[in-house]
This record gives sequence, C-alpha cells and structure tokens, in this order.
Amino acid sequence: MPAGLADLVTRDPTDWWEASHDHVIGHSAALRDEPGSLELEQATAKLIGGELHAALGREKMGFNMGGWATQLVDRAADRVRRDHDLDALWLIHGVAGIGSYGLGDYAAERAAKVAASLPSAQPDWLGAVPAVTGDIQVIRDSYGTRLGIIAGFSYPGRAEPVTWLLDIDGGGFITIAGAGTFGSPDEAAEAWRAAVGQSADSAVPSAVDADALTFLAACAQSDQFVGGRESRSRMDSWYRAYRRLDDIAKALSVRGIELPWERTRTPRPQPVNPAPMVGEFTAWYTSRRGQAPDAEIVEEVAGEWLDCVVPGTERLISPTRTTLFRALIGDWRKPYATPGVDLLTEWVRWLGEESALPEALIEQALEGGHG
Repeated sequence: MPAGLADLVTRDPTDWWEASHDHVIGHSAALRDEPGSLELEQATAKLIGGELHAALGREKMGFNMGGWATQLVDRAADRVRRDHDLDALWLIHGVAGIGSYGLGDYAAERAAKVAASLPSAQPDWLGAVPAVTGDIQVIRDSYGTRLGIIAGFSYPGRAEPVTWLLDIDGGGFITIAGAGTFGSPDEAAEAWRAAVGQSADSAVPSAVDADALTFLAACAQSDQFVGGRESRSRMDSWYRAYRRLDDIAKALSVRGIELPWERTRTPRPQPVNPAPMVGEFTAWYTSRRGQAPDAEIVEEVAGEWLDCVVPGTERLISPTRTTLFRALIGDWRKPYATPGVDLLTEWVRWLGEESALPEALIEQALEGGHG
C-alpha cells in the first residue's frame, strides 16, 4: 500500500479537533466585549466559522459538525472548571445561542454547571435565548425551488427587533444556502432577491404556505454534511442557521402550524410513482420529435430525478437542479450516461414548458452544469 494511502487509512480523522478547539478557546477573549446576546451569537459564529473554514483547506475528513462542536463545549467546560476561565464560559454560552438539535441545550446545561462555582456575576442576558415574535413569511423565486424564510426575532435586552433570513435552496439536495440578520423584512427580502438573481426579480414575501412548510421539513431532516467548497459566510452561519430553522419550526408549532412528516411524528412521504411522468414525457417527446424516446433511458432518468428532489417539487426545474442531475447521470455506466444526459435536456425543457416558465428562465435552467 502506498505510504500516503496508508497514512490516510490509519489516521484518526478527528485528530485535528483538539488543536482546533484549543485555537478557538484561545481566541475567545473578545467574546466578553460583546454587549448583548445577538452580538455574542454573531461573534461566536464568526470565530467558529473562521476556524472551520480554515480547516476545509487542510483537512479531508473529520467534519462531523455536531461531534466537533460538542467536544469544543466539553473542552471549554474543562477550562472553566480547572482555570476559572471566563472567556471559555462565554464561548460555551455563545455555542448555546447558535447550536441546534440538542447542541444548544447541551451547551446551556454545561454552562450552568460550570458557572455555578464562579464568583463573578454575569450579565442578565447571558444564557437567555431569542424568540420568534414577529411575522413569518416566505419569498419564492419563479422556479419554485429557491425560497427565503423571513422571521422577526426578539433578543433579550435588546429594544429593537431583528429580522432573520434563511435562504433555502431545494434545487438539488436541499440546503441552507445562506442566512443573516437584517433591520427589517424589506431589507431581508431585497438581500434575498439580490443573492438569487433573475429568477427572483419579481418575488415578494407572502404568508407561509404548505409548500414552504414542506421545504422547512425537508431541510430540517436533511443531512448536515460539509462538501468542502463552502464559503466563509456559509461556515459562519452553519450552526446558527439550523438553530434559527429549529426556532422557526417551534414557533410555527406554537401557532398551530405543524411541519409535515416531522422527525418525531409522521414518516416522510412514500416515493412518487414515476409512471405518470414517464407517460406524459413520452407523449410530449414523441409529438415533438416524431419518434418515441428510449423507454429504458426515460425510466432511468425519471427514477433518478424522483429519488433526489424535495417531495412536492417533482415537476420543478432550476439551474441548480440541472447541474445536480447532469453530474449524477453523467456518472452512470457507459451505455447509459451519454443518452441519459441528452435526454435530461429534453426532460428539463418539458417540465419548464409544462410550468409555463418564460423561455429565458427555461434556457437559464438548461445552462445549469455548463458554467
């Protein structure tokens, strides 16, 4: 076995965590200068995001985001207990503010335990969490696969409300494409339109609907994996974005609006039967080309498509979606890859025409994967 490969196989993929945690804890002193819970959240997110983004450039494995952050909390708690390190304590509170799906609660519990033995009084707002107090709206692009969730939050000790924007991309494997705070819903909507581009030019916020709830549920259930090409801003918002998603889902539940097929309740929908779409596409293709498409290739393309898209968005297209499926189908074995990619072009055009999308947006979707 080559030496480099042997090192990769035998090396513990998390062996960089301890030095990484020490670096974050060692740079946490500035957190104590933050005047409120919102500012502490932001500073913690940037500190952690910067560390993880730097690691993307040098590490190939060990990006278990939950495990990395949990061990960071443990090491910071040990520092507080052993050295009465207030900087480390504020870091734990910062993680409690941005952590989701159990991480935030775990950090809050550790902070309470280690702080009990400290003589120094802490600000009243330290350890308090924000709440959704304003409207929750959705803004959606013309393709229907990219949406922003806009929600008003109240932060402890802060007079002015904060507007949170979660930018969710369901064109490929569903992800939070970005997140951030704004002074008003209008500012958040304008920032989202600028980030999305042409397909969002005419988009305006509206009340959260069933489709938005499906996206929220799918995003909450998605695997939170790091691909390796995430931007610095994405890494800064990684934990915090999913925490805000969790906050919004809970606020909707309190208001009597439940997400479909939540993790602890009903299962995800069953896979969609491809037969109706296969039949409709075959008829469209035959009418357009004067001959029927290869039935086996159509079934394979339809099956690949329906296996990956967000439930309820089976008939939607976007540049991101075309990019994903060109890559997936391009990896098929030789007899099928080239005709599969060729047929995908017709599939995307068919769905675009069926959705009555403007030709410019259909062409933009067809260009996906060629940029």
